[in-house]
Amino acid sequence: MSSYRMRRLGKNESISILLQGYLKIFVQMIDRATQLAIGIGQIYNRRNEFETSNEVRKGGNVSV
Repeated sequence: MSSYRMRRLGKNESISILLQGYLKIFVQMIDRATQLAIGIGQIYNRRNEFETSNEVRKGGNVSV
């Protein structure tokens, strides 16, 4: 049944299915890149907080 249905699809419909598949992959790539960027940002923020707290302990040039 399903193979018969696939053969009956028109050209535009098969292109539409292909585009939907590519769109899903594209959205997943953007989602993963966003999660990666958020992770890198969190690591960078933690490192900044650590350096700032070290400067405060040393009596560095951090004005409160």
